[in-house]
Amino acid sequence: MKKLNGICIKICEIIGTRSFHIPPKVIRDEETYADYLERLERNEKSQRHTHRNQRC
Repeated sequence: MKKLNGICIKICEIIGTRSFHIPPKVIRDEETYADYLERLERNEKSQRHTHRNQRC
């Protein structure tokens, strides 16, 4: 997180404002790309299961 904070400070120094947005990281620091893909697949299955059980 310290690196990201340093980057934000540097951007503020260069452009002089905080009107920019840095999106959240989609992959966790401790996971590999394969782990990330597996997590996405689990989340999709979980969401499909949840939507199937909901009544409109």
